Amino acid sequence: TYLEQPRSISTGLLITALFAVVSGLTKQFYYVDKQLTWQGAQQYCREKYIDLAFITDQEEAELFSTVLTSEFNWIGLTWIGLYRDTNDSTEWKWSGGWNSTFRFWSKGLPNHLIVNQDCVGVIKGEMADSLCAERLLVVGAESGAERLLVVVGAESGAERLLGRKSISTGLLITALFAVVSGLTKQFYYVDKQLTWQGAQQYCREKYIDLAFITDQEEAELFSTVLTSEFNWIGLTWIGLYRDTNDSTEWKWSGGWNSTFRFWSKGLPNHLIVNQDCVGVIKGEMADSLCKQINPFWCFDVNVVLVQKNKTWEEALDHCRKHYTDLTSLLSENEQLLVQRIMNSKGAQTDHVWTGLRFSVVSGCG
Repeated sequence: TYLEQPRSISTGLLITALFAVVSGLTKQFYYVDKQLTWQGAQQYCREKYIDLAFITDQEEAELFSTVLTSEFNWIGLTWIGLYRDTNDSTEWKWSGGWNSTFRFWSKGLPNHLIVNQDCVGVIKGEMADSLCAERLLVVGAESGAERLLVVVGAESGAERLLGRKSISTGLLITALFAVVSGLTKQFYYVDKQLTWQGAQQYCREKYIDLAFITDQEEAELFSTVLTSEFNWIGLTWIGLYRDTNDSTEWKWSGGWNSTFRFWSKGLPNHLIVNQDCVGVIKGEMADSLCKQINPFWCFDVNVVLVQKNKTWEEALDHCRKHYTDLTSLLSENEQLLVQRIMNSKGAQTDHVWTGLRFSVVSGCG
């Protein structure tokens, strides 16, 4: 058993995303700012991810155009996975054999005005046939100049990945990510009214834990998104609580090592006995009674636990082939994260390989 590090963007906090359901799975689209032929783009996507993008409905098609123009300032054609069937020139197929009959051709297309316009791209929210040898941008994968374009696969129920709503559709189109010791930490806002302990249990069952916050930028963004996107100005639980062995100390649920605090002025004030749990309100921390019910923040990380028994060399080769690399874990927080991931994802062994050649991480805390 070992941990894979998915390809991700670790330099920017805001990454554009949209959500929809695709056969119960989460489909992620990536915009690649490289000029490639259709075949080159297909090969690139298959090497780094699964394939060139396939599109299943009008909502996806329109949002492709919206995000490309508003977020990437691109108004030209971008390759997707559709191509002309070599056995029937009137039929079009998706690269990879995906079963989607949805089409959104631009008016009058395909028109066969030029021979060998056998490959398809998207422009202004509509499909257009083009010469496969043309060098266009790609929708399909990510690395270097590539950026996450869309994530398809909404969180169920009232939970939503921290982000903003599209004015026109109400769909989430921007996901917020923060870097934690080299891993990508994802925050989820859960619009359920629970006690602090109830929220902690919920987060541990569905994610990793209640959110822990490491700097002022994260703290301010929590407040900004809550007020502007979710219209919530009350308290939301985070993972901080009073140390039962020292009433002057506060600890993070899960034991995460972060001394960063951003208390509201005059707090904690101990005016009410048993104000032992902490939430965020107006971008600042406030102590509160743990039995109060509030919405809350959970967090997760973008590490894949691979349930296969391999040698370290085999694991390294597998991760570099299918992802980026074996995850290297150096900090105390990262060690804790691995233990929690193994527990939550049902690891079948007591140890996992990581990117450090002579280090093995225990999975039971």
